[in-house]
Amino acid sequence: MEFDRREPWRTFEELQREANRLFSEFFEELAQIEQAAEPIAFSPMIDLYKSPGGVVVRAALPGMIQEDIDIFVDEGVLTIRGERQPPEASPDDYLVQEWPYGRFERSVRLPFPVDADAIRASYSEGVLIIVLPKA
Repeated sequence: MEFDRREPWRTFEELQREANRLFSEFFEELAQIEQAAEPIAFSPMIDLYKSPGGVVVRAALPGMIQEDIDIFVDEGVLTIRGERQPPEASPDDYLVQEWPYGRFERSVRLPFPVDADAIRASYSEGVLIIVLPKA
């Protein structure tokens, strides 16, 4: 029986080809995801606290229109997202501009299951209050 000195290298070459293919696919998919995703301009500050019947979230969202805010719960994670529109002033008129405008998102894992159908939310004076009753 004759020994083929290239046999160990063939296995290594096959492994290298497979690794290259996997890395290529991964980075191609990552590039597609990054291109599709809109950048998030800011993440609002929140308070999360227990109440007798569930949990309450307060989010600081000054300058918003209630219709521009979306709230949903999926697999125990509350997500608040939306978009803050800039005021009508021309960017050239600003001397200082510190408020972030654009798309925002904030997610937080809830401490226990909630009844998603019974969630209540209100928005007043720049504060969003979400009441999430226990399931």
